[in-house]
Amino acid sequence: MKKILYVDMDNVLVDFPSGINRIDQETREKYAGHLDDVPGIFALMDPVKNALESYHILAEKYDTFILTTAPWNNPSAWIDKLHWVKTHLGEVAYKRLIITHRKDLNKGDFLIDDRENNGAGNFEGTLIRFGSETFPDWQSVTSFLLAAFEHGEDNESIFSALSPDDEDHTPSCPMELIISFQKGDFSEDGTNNFSGKFILDVQRDWEESFHNKFAPFYANVIEGHPLAMLRLTKYMDAGEETDYDFGMELINGEIDIDTNLEIEKFSKFQTVYAIGSRLHDKEDEPLLLIKNDNMKEDILVLKYVPDDDGDETVPEEMPVATRSLKL
Repeated sequence: MKKILYVDMDNVLVDFPSGINRIDQETREKYAGHLDDVPGIFALMDPVKNALESYHILAEKYDTFILTTAPWNNPSAWIDKLHWVKTHLGEVAYKRLIITHRKDLNKGDFLIDDRENNGAGNFEGTLIRFGSETFPDWQSVTSFLLAAFEHGEDNESIFSALSPDDEDHTPSCPMELIISFQKGDFSEDGTNNFSGKFILDVQRDWEESFHNKFAPFYANVIEGHPLAMLRLTKYMDAGEETDYDFGMELINGEIDIDTNLEIEKFSKFQTVYAIGSRLHDKEDEPLLLIKNDNMKEDILVLKYVPDDDGDETVPEEMPVATRSLKL
């Protein structure tokens, strides 16, 4: 049986400020201090970045519902929220909208909410505070929930591991970010079917989410099942005729000495491809794609692996084979 996941609307799925920006100054002044009472304002709002695609991904793993509160003095908000869900989510959220002022009365396992109001703070399951340091965006939320799905019932240990230490902000778990990479996420030309972004722009989003979570570190490894890696490189190949820079072209079209040393660190153990980062242009910090036969086909994992300076060592029992990839 799937675990139950609730998702708040305002400032979680829905970008509330985008609605405010669409009302005139006179209306803003009239409703100052209670803008959620503006008639029709909830029909004017855009989705939060990556919210819709994340909802689709999580709905495949969890019994997912939208759990929101509507202003008591704004009747239009109740119907506008329904129209918003129908317009932006469609069938995946069919009859899955719950409007209540007591979220704590709903039975479930996870609640994604930006506040503890309206009973969210007393929710019986795990409250995921959207917009917090631990969960600043949808990428971090989705990664956590996919990890929770993979680890079954060990949710509290996963949650604790993802929380940063108070003093030095060094993560108490390995620096890893799980990325959903479903077969149907991209079209043959490398375009994401939800966001409309090309694969390299999506890669930048992945790297940015990792850096935001584990700053000052940048991801230097992407691990994936062989079939996932094949799909990833295929999508990248689809854009060869575009204006994008590919792979090691970011370091003058050649794999330099530093990059070869990074590849060598892994090549004794597993298949390695070298590509360029979309987030930075540091020539001595390439981003490596590494094959992992033990992973599932529908995810990728971004990691930071420390330099070989005595801090850590690389696992010693993995398949042998390597080549660099110039796309």
